[in-house]
Amino acid sequence: MGVPVRAMKRVQYNIHLERVSGFPLTRNLNNTIFPILFLNESVVIDDASAARIQKLLLNVTLVSRFPLILVAMGVILLLVSIILAIRFYQNKDTLATALQLHRKP
Repeated sequence: MGVPVRAMKRVQYNIHLERVSGFPLTRNLNNTIFPILFLNESVVIDDASAARIQKLLLNVTLVSRFPLILVAMGVILLLVSIILAIRFYQNKDTLATALQLHRKP
């Protein structure tokens, strides 16, 4: 069993009220902050949904690391190409020397 994931969000919108000179309705009004709207949202995620979210997050992580994987593969291929080129030219020099020795006698 797992522990359910719970999230809550609470928002309160307020309006600043103050006395306005020349407007008689606000004569007895003190400077105050008056709440006009409250919002409460909450959610509980069950184990199946949590597992699905975890799988999606794994996919996002793999996709975000994909460019690094491609760069690493490119570096590996470049190193292999350099090693093969060095071996080829070493063998070519050895073969040329062997052919020259074979032709001399």
